[in-house]
Amino acid sequence: MSVLNPTNYTNAVPVAADSLPFYRNADGLIKTATMTQLAALLQSLASLNLAVTVISSDQSLTDEQYVVFNSAGPLAITLPASSLNTGRGYRYFNKGAGAVTITPDGSDTIAGAANLVLAQYDGGQLQSDGLGMWGTT
Repeated sequence: MSVLNPTNYTNAVPVAADSLPFYRNADGLIKTATMTQLAALLQSLASLNLAVTVISSDQSLTDEQYVVFNSAGPLAITLPASSLNTGRGYRYFNKGAGAVTITPDGSDTIAGAANLVLAQYDGGQLQSDGLGMWGTT
């Protein structure tokens, strides 16, 4: 394993022994965090309690992060514009017997498709790329 030094990495920046380097694309500067700061961040993320929104009628999604669809009949759900929601994600689960059709805004797509249809007990995650597409997992 090579060691960072000016001869093999001309842009190397010295980092304190108890810090981890992070790169931030927005300004190109190297940011650092101590192990204590990183542990505090991970602990705060672990304690997050995502609110669950149960949807049983046609509507557009807004700030919900975890959505449960529950309807005996079909539902029509519309996503917000990907370009205005870079990085936004939705976790979803269809509990109801009715099919759920999720349609993106305008010319946006869901993994290249015009919509996503969920049968009962289908679930997954949507993530906006900010460039007109919602990815799925």
